[in-house]
Amino acid sequence: MHRLESIIIRATPNKKPGMVAGYVDIGFPINIAGCEAMIKIKNFQILKSQYAVANQREYKVSPPAIRMGNGKYNPIFFLEDTALWNRLEERVINELKIELRKEELKNPPQSP
Repeated sequence: MHRLESIIIRATPNKKPGMVAGYVDIGFPINIAGCEAMIKIKNFQILKSQYAVANQREYKVSPPAIRMGNGKYNPIFFLEDTALWNRLEERVINELKIELRKEELKNPPQSP
């Protein structure tokens, strides 16, 4: 059983226009031989969906990646358990939405 609630997620909305809605750092608590530690993985991107399809999510989480010699990007984070990935992705998107709402409350849109 995976304890998704113990994972620490820090979402930061992107203030620049474009496809990237925000960035996320994720901390995974671990216990090795009785020693508590945190594995932090930084720079997940939350991308806005390109197409308006009824069954598609509004956002997609993209793991951090490195550029290979052939110019293609290779993700440096992967979860084999797709059900766990989907749950993690949903939690990340919810955290971003909370942060976007906070930003909206701090800086309400200006009326003309």
